[in-house]
Amino acid sequence: TNDTFKVISLAAGESLPYTLTPGPDDTLWFTQIRSGQIGTLFANGTAVEHSVQVPEHLNNTSASVNVPGVPAQIVFANSSVGYYVDASPLISGSAVFAFNPQDFRPEPVEEGNLSLSDPDSISLGGGGIWLAQHGDSSLAFDNLENATWTVYPTSSVSYVGTTLPYFVQTNGSLVWFNEHFGNRMAVLDLPNKTLTEYSLSDPAAVNMSQLDNVLTFALSGGKAWFTESTSDAIGYVDASYRPSFSISADANSALSIHRGGNSSLQVDLQGNSSSPIMIQLSESESPTSTGTSISMQASKGEIGSLAGSQGLSIAVDVGSGAAPGRYTLIVTATDGLVSRSVYVELSVLE
Repeated sequence: TNDTFKVISLAAGESLPYTLTPGPDDTLWFTQIRSGQIGTLFANGTAVEHSVQVPEHLNNTSASVNVPGVPAQIVFANSSVGYYVDASPLISGSAVFAFNPQDFRPEPVEEGNLSLSDPDSISLGGGGIWLAQHGDSSLAFDNLENATWTVYPTSSVSYVGTTLPYFVQTNGSLVWFNEHFGNRMAVLDLPNKTLTEYSLSDPAAVNMSQLDNVLTFALSGGKAWFTESTSDAIGYVDASYRPSFSISADANSALSIHRGGNSSLQVDLQGNSSSPIMIQLSESESPTSTGTSISMQASKGEIGSLAGSQGLSIAVDVGSGAAPGRYTLIVTATDGLVSRSVYVELSVLE
């Protein structure tokens, strides 16, 4: 060691330290996904490692005790409340745990009955907890005010079944995340229920060999900075940039449909585009956002060009086998490089 550089050796060998989070009282917290531990590094250079386990009542296997967790990322609400997300595939139900950093005894945040799909990143914003579902094509939002989960799907890509959201960070009302397999940076505007996705390449990727592999990103100076490991590049999206076209839904566009029934919603495209705009439809029924019990059909699948306003009608059919509950529909307009989407809540009734 010297005055400027010090290596802290961890007690658990091959623990695979993963993410870092500044904590209260000048501490640094980190996850160890291979050894199932969360570490705390204090200002004096000492480190404490806490073992975490999958609670017995959340374990979806026959093993009942001493199953190590896979803590992926930590976030702090304040000096006395922290959360971490556990990416263990053995967890059935909640993968979010709350803890007091002064007295580390984590407890699961059990709200609703959402089955999460490989959640590996966590952020706080909009009155709740955001998770990136790395095995899915969606973000999951836990509203701490009313204890309900909402799944926000991404738009789809043609060459793979999942866009693979990786990390998520909030900045005010904006929720930023990177799509590893989607090869895009994305920002969700929670108050307006809209999503904008930016292709990382021009032309956009059409197969897995063309991915730039955007694995990490950071928010700074009004920009979302990202790394591209395959193309050896660093880039950014300026949060102030506004694409030339947008999409919106009627203010009262939430749908309630009985199983076996149907309804429709209206969306409006506004702006300008000399390039053709394709219309894509997805929903939160399945991990790939393309389920079988809920189907959608747009009055137009393509708009040759846009100059001003263009209305679309979306027919929504709910099969008799659909499970009752809350779903999220997403209607996307894309010119291939920028995708603009609007979310609509669907309640499936008995």
